[in-house]
Amino acid sequence: PRQEAQFDPRPRLLLDDRVAMHMQHARTAVTAAGIGACGDVLMQWREGHLSAASDVDTGRTARLMSYRLVHAPVVDACWRFFDARFAGLRYGPGVVARVLADQLLLAPPSLIAFFLSQSYLEG
Repeated sequence: PRQEAQFDPRPRLLLDDRVAMHMQHARTAVTAAGIGACGDVLMQWREGHLSAASDVDTGRTARLMSYRLVHAPVVDACWRFFDARFAGLRYGPGVVARVLADQLLLAPPSLIAFFLSQSYLEG
């Protein structure tokens, strides 16, 4: 008797992995945007711009949130790369290597992207 071809689950697993990865990026982006919004509103309050909830500069907060939505998944991927790259370094040397990589490789383009995006979105 002829055997029927069995279903190979590997493509499904690959699809599931991609979906999981995209969901993780989405959670990272939304979480970063929410934290950014909370931080911006608190800063507006600290700066004395808020006497009522209606005084929140929603445009400013939305600009910050939009930057964080785009930026957070990129930075998260870079940090994961650093974690994998410096996995052999433990404790102090590993922390120092990750901080140096972050400050030397991520911080300069992140600052440039932040100020360019905010100035562009302000008009």
